[in-house]
Amino acid sequence: MIFKSVGSICSEIEAASVAWEPLGMKFEWFSEITDFPSLVLAEKYPNIQNLGDMNNIPEKIESSEITAPDLICGGTPCQAFSLAGWKNGLNDDRGNLTLRFVDIVNSNDKQRKKEGKILPLYSGKMWRVYLPIKQMLLDVWYPLWQVLMM
Repeated sequence: MIFKSVGSICSEIEAASVAWEPLGMKFEWFSEITDFPSLVLAEKYPNIQNLGDMNNIPEKIESSEITAPDLICGGTPCQAFSLAGWKNGLNDDRGNLTLRFVDIVNSNDKQRKKEGKILPLYSGKMWRVYLPIKQMLLDVWYPLWQVLMM
């Protein structure tokens, strides 16, 4: 398996850990601010830190305050872009969390490279798959969000 460690943002009650832990993946930290899901995480995973607000995660990764995991997982709130929501796009704090997710991924990549923890994903044919996906996050989605804000 390529991925061994995971950091989770917008964790809620953490469904990914239920699916991935039996596969040998270790969750390094969670990031959840809502009261009830935070209580569930504390009960289910007393030895895994809940960082709370995800906005400080890039700085924590870059300063080595928290582990730079092999994989970042999470799903930011969609109400800012949803027809069922207020459709405020990036004018909504929840919409900006999506951009913060990109910051977290970039900080994690920089820190892992600095620590020499480059996974096989970064080499050979897989690198040609990874780069376009990362570039899409940075180049394609941002202009799309600008259109959705109108």
